[in-house]
Order: sequence, then C-alpha cells, then structure tokens
Amino acid sequence: HLGIQLADAPATDHEAFDTFRRAAASLDSWHAAGRGGPRPPGRLRRYDVPRLSPWTRAWARVLYRFMYDPDGRPAALRRAGTF
Repeated sequence: HLGIQLADAPATDHEAFDTFRRAAASLDSWHAAGRGGPRPPGRLRRYDVPRLSPWTRAWARVLYRFMYDPDGRPAALRRAGTF
C-alpha cells in the first residue's frame, strides 16, 4: 500500500505510523491540487469517519447487529459470546 520496496520498510512501529501518515498526506495533497504532476507512490488516503445523525445511527445499528458479521463466527457462537 505504501509503494515502497521491502528494504525501505520502516523498522519500528513509530516509523511505520509516520510513514503511513506521510504517504497518505502526500497522496491527499496531490489529489487536492488537481492531480497535476507525477503521482506520489502508494495507495493510502486519509479516512475521516463521517458524523451520523442520531436517527441514522439508530437504524444502522440494527442492520449492523443483525445482518453484518464482522468476525465471521456462526450466529450460535455470537449469541453464546464464545469463540
């Protein structure tokens, strides 16, 4: 996702997060400037969580709890709270 070689990979967690942040900022700036010039490496963009109205959160919570399965467990295991 960063568009770098493995040899150039960050060595520590702090370096990794800084590298991700810089890569996303670079690509976001390129898009904001009208995508002129060479495209920065990588595919990361900043994601801002949208603010939802209380009504939207209420109906979305129902769909999320009963239709979306974030961890892949069968329904019986989810209801039992086990793995």
